[in-house]
Amino acid sequence: MNIRGLLALTITALALPLAALATDYRYSVVEYPGSDSTVLYAVNDRGHHVGTKRDADGTRHALLDNGSGLALIDPDGLIGKATQSWAFSINVLGDIAGAFIDESGRYHGYLRKADGSVEVIDCAGGIDTQAYGVNTRGSVIGVYNDAAGTGHAYVRRSGSSECAPADLPNGLLTFPLSINDWEQIAGEYIVTDGTAGYGYIQFPGGRYTVHTAPGSQPEETYYISINNRRQVLGSYLDSAGVWQNFVRKNGRYVPFNLPVSFGAVFVSAQTINNFEDVVGYYIDANDVARGFVAKARRP
Repeated sequence: MNIRGLLALTITALALPLAALATDYRYSVVEYPGSDSTVLYAVNDRGHHVGTKRDADGTRHALLDNGSGLALIDPDGLIGKATQSWAFSINVLGDIAGAFIDESGRYHGYLRKADGSVEVIDCAGGIDTQAYGVNTRGSVIGVYNDAAGTGHAYVRRSGSSECAPADLPNGLLTFPLSINDWEQIAGEYIVTDGTAGYGYIQFPGGRYTVHTAPGSQPEETYYISINNRRQVLGSYLDSAGVWQNFVRKNGRYVPFNLPVSFGAVFVSAQTINNFEDVVGYYIDANDVARGFVAKARRP
């Protein structure tokens, strides 16, 4: 396609009203039996989702639902026996990225393969490593702290064990939260202390863009998920001090929320897959967190 054709398509997409871009969903609540709260962090294109449950004593355990119902991840192994564990990402192959805390209180990232094997991720020269995302290629993103306690973003490309630097320049903190199969990273870029900062997309080779959602207070937007269609999930703080979720597609920011019947006082959308299914969690009036699945209705 020539550049004129590309521009014409872009202009047409931007001209679409928000109603035309909105997605119709079927919503469901997800709770681990007997838990104090349940949080979902990610969903893949097979509808499998991961997250964490919290016990009454505050202990967190990583969860997986691969179509057979929610279950603890690696219950008799390293992740299941850790003092705390989280599952933050799952790719279509069933590989899971997350973090756990050992007996000394240190964080470690992990990559659990679909065959059940677990690889611990500790970035060289760093402490308290966490893994936030994994794509189908096997590339992993996350953060670690240096000796001074300063956080740094990293990306570990497929086939490498090296945590390559992924901090954006001239900022205080960079949080890479999602990586798609195009190796594009979406996350949170903080320049001013005490703010959420900007949403950002980082491309292979290091080029990046930063974004503020319409209606956001200054430096109070973040991106949390990007799919292979380059649709981005995120949140912003509005003028009333309320966090609003959105899906950015075709250059437009489309609101995302749960039905009023859920009784949510706070909603955090966490991941959007390639079918536009969204998972996350909400907090009700009793301060209980519950996971949710918003499944896009297919034509």
